[in-house]
Formats: sequence, structure tokens, C-alpha cells
Amino acid sequence: MTLRLTSFTDTAPVVTGQTSLVRMHGMVAPSLSNRLVRPDPGDFSRSLAGSRPVERLITEERLMAPLRILCEHPREADRPGYSELASWMGAELEAAGGHPLGDRVGAERSFLQQFQYKEVYGPGETVTSANVIGYLPGTGPGPRRKIFLMAHPDGLSAVQKEIDRGKGRDLSSYQGANDNAAAVAAVIQVFSALKSTGPHLWDVVAFLPSAEEEGKKGSEAFGLRPNMTIPPGSRALNLEMIASPGRDLVLYTGPSAEGVLANPLTPLLGRLAHDEGIPVKDGLGYEPEKKWWRRSDHEVFHNMGLHAAMIFGGSSGAYHTEHDDLASLNLPKLVHAARLAYLATHALANDRSLAQPLRAAEARLNSHAGAVWPGLVEP
Repeated sequence: MTLRLTSFTDTAPVVTGQTSLVRMHGMVAPSLSNRLVRPDPGDFSRSLAGSRPVERLITEERLMAPLRILCEHPREADRPGYSELASWMGAELEAAGGHPLGDRVGAERSFLQQFQYKEVYGPGETVTSANVIGYLPGTGPGPRRKIFLMAHPDGLSAVQKEIDRGKGRDLSSYQGANDNAAAVAAVIQVFSALKSTGPHLWDVVAFLPSAEEEGKKGSEAFGLRPNMTIPPGSRALNLEMIASPGRDLVLYTGPSAEGVLANPLTPLLGRLAHDEGIPVKDGLGYEPEKKWWRRSDHEVFHNMGLHAAMIFGGSSGAYHTEHDDLASLNLPKLVHAARLAYLATHALANDRSLAQPLRAAEARLNSHAGAVWPGLVEP
């Protein structure tokens, strides 16, 4: 499939079912309906099988391999065992052709960016954890834009589980398959697929932040001390709970109507979802009382000044319970969400339109409270 993305200024309306999207000057004017895209009847317009690169490279079988391994580990950001899993994820990115963008170890870079934070739950101990960062170098002129594709690997922390145990809930076998192992498997597989279809103009960065469940501490640590240049035109795409029950994906592209209209990822994701026959909703109207925009890592990147978006699978009754396991996953939805992420990242990594300046960073990067320190030395 050839993606035409030299400009985000299409002006032709796209009418799909209940909704008209008018693309104008990089903005989308949504109708009063909450639906951004609603294909006509049928779960998805395209089947899972096909001959296009996205259909050959992003499959259920390929996604399940890393997903099973992730679900076999507790992924507790506040325990030493997390570093072993982080090293495995770095090795997966390296096997896919990625280069490390973490801390320097001697003269070499590693895939891990270590940081410390004070636990939000429990006694408030200082914890050491690590983000996993790898990239596929682009071929465009420097400084090259960074296209971040992210998903948090950590599940409920050991302290959170202990608190739940005191409330009579046993989460000792908690897998966190949908929150958020499925999305991490998607990032790993999309990263590998992009290597196969590259090289691209701009650097593609796989960012797997730790301690999201503790209030986005890994992303905040990165934002406080980015270990790379982030030039104008850089973008961030976050995947969260993308194998939830139900048909629709939910697209979050801004904290307000003005932010949604100003974000060039809004028309891009809307167009790609429409072309793929993937039903999606506008996040502004989805469960506003739950404030999902604030609850995952894209918010930090938005506050850093980047245009950012989240592909969200929607609420699940298994959320933060022992029922969030492999058997509960909506695998067709996972595949389509991963393919949407691939197509969007591929498009952004080859976008030749004029780079838009980054917005001014917010004074506060993270809407969640709590102390975090980049590196390993607590002040």
C-alpha cells in the first residue's frame, strides 16, 4: 500500500456512516456525533489476511510470541526483577535491527535509561527502574525528527498488589495482558516491521517507559532529561489497552477540542482508520469522567511540546483484576490496532511536509504527583 503523506492539508470531506470529517489545514472538524469513523456493518472492513506488507508483517501469530513472554512475568516496576525483563525487551529491539538510545555504559549506549522515583502507593520508598529505548535511524537531513512509538510494559506494582491483598483481592497471578502487555508486543512487532520496510526519512524511536502505573514516572524522567535531540516535526504515538472487548478503538489527540483540531495526528489517524475499515471514536467524548487522556504516557510528551496521540482500546471489566489475562484478549482488535500504529508511524517517518515547530513545554510535565529523578542519584 502506498501512503501519500506529503501534506496534511486535504480538504475533501470523508463521509463514513454517521460522520463527516472535513480535513482542512491539518485539522479535523468532527460532527456532533462522538464517532470519528464508523464503517458500515461488519466488525472490520478488511479481513486479517492479506498480501500487503502491513498484513504480512503484523499478524496474530507474530504478536503472540512476545505477548506470551510478557504475560509470564509480573512486570513489577518496583522490584529488581524488572531490570531483567527490561534487558530482554532491549534485546528484542536489537534483534529487530534497533540501535540503543539509553544510558551510556562506558563509551557505548545501552537500551536502558535508568531513573528513580518515590513510590506513590505504600510506604513511599525510593525505587530504581528503567525505560527501554531503541531506534531505527532515518536517512533524512539532520537533526532528524523523532517519531516515538510507545507503550508502558509495567503492570501493577508489588506494593499495589499488596494493598489489594489487604482488601481481600489476590493478584498474585495477575498478568496485565491487556494493560499493557498487548500494546508492548505491538510496539515490538511494529518496530520490526518498520525495519523490514525501511529505511525511512526520520528516526523511529521505540520507547517503553516504566512505572506508568505509578503515575507515568518513567516518561516524566525522560522528559526531565531527554537523552537525545528532539527537533521540530517530532511526534509521539502511545498504545494503551488495545485488546479490550468491543469493536471500537478510541483516539485521543488532545486534552480539549482546540488541541484535537490543532494536532496533525487527528486527520492522519482518522484517514488511516477509515481506509482500513477500523471503527474508532473520538476520545473527547469517551468516558470523560475517567480522564483517560491524563492517565498514560503520551500526556508527558504532549506537555513536552510534541504533537502526541493515544490509540486506546477502551474500558474493560478486567481492568486491574486477575481476569486481565491472555484468554480475555480481543485478538482481532489487537491486530488491527497494531496495524493502525504501523501505518501511522510509517507515514510520519516518511512525511516530507514542512516541520512544525514544537509547542512551548508546559511548566509541569506530568499531571500526576510524586517525585522522580533521572539517573541513579536521589537529590
